[in-house]
Amino acid sequence: MSALNATWLAETFGSSATILNWNTVGAKTGALTVVAANAPLFAFRNSGSNIAWLIELAVAFNLTTPFSSPQAIDPGLFVCRAFSAPDSGGVQIVLSGVSNNGRRRTLQTPFSSCDMRVAAGAPLVAGVRTPDVTPVGIVEGWTAAAAGSTIPMSDLFAYKEPVDYPLVFAPGEGFEVQFLSAMGAGGVGVLYVVATLAEISGPSFPI
Repeated sequence: MSALNATWLAETFGSSATILNWNTVGAKTGALTVVAANAPLFAFRNSGSNIAWLIELAVAFNLTTPFSSPQAIDPGLFVCRAFSAPDSGGVQIVLSGVSNNGRRRTLQTPFSSCDMRVAAGAPLVAGVRTPDVTPVGIVEGWTAAAAGSTIPMSDLFAYKEPVDYPLVFAPGEGFEVQFLSAMGAGGVGVLYVVATLAEISGPSFPI
């Protein structure tokens, strides 16, 4: 992949930048029902001293129990600034200090420090952070009364080289996946998330 090219890396992140690791993780929520709009369902907080680079994030949603009336399902990706305390609850996905979880290559070092988690049967409890007013990505789905696949696996965000600018998170920044619309009555469903991230040390451009 040309994103690993030394010239590209230096031009994008500075001459002293080094990719420490490259990670892909998949997760699913528990059975969600009556979720409020803008409640966090998947969250990442960079708590290390390096920057984190989100390369791609995709979501899918399966409705397992029908809603009582037609319903929009619209997950959005929100950048979270001033993320001084992580979200809590749900199931934690460990990338720091664990052997090879999600890493593309065994010899790469784990994430120095981060918090990643996915909702269980209820949304995550929001930490101390300031989400952007608007999302950087939206996937739109709609369902009538029947259960089934409402959103096939679709990108909420994908870095497009060589003309795109990376979505990077300095220490104390991160992101959340939230539904923009509240889930209506009766329906139960599961959200699936696949995220690819890298950790980069030594960037020399303003972050």
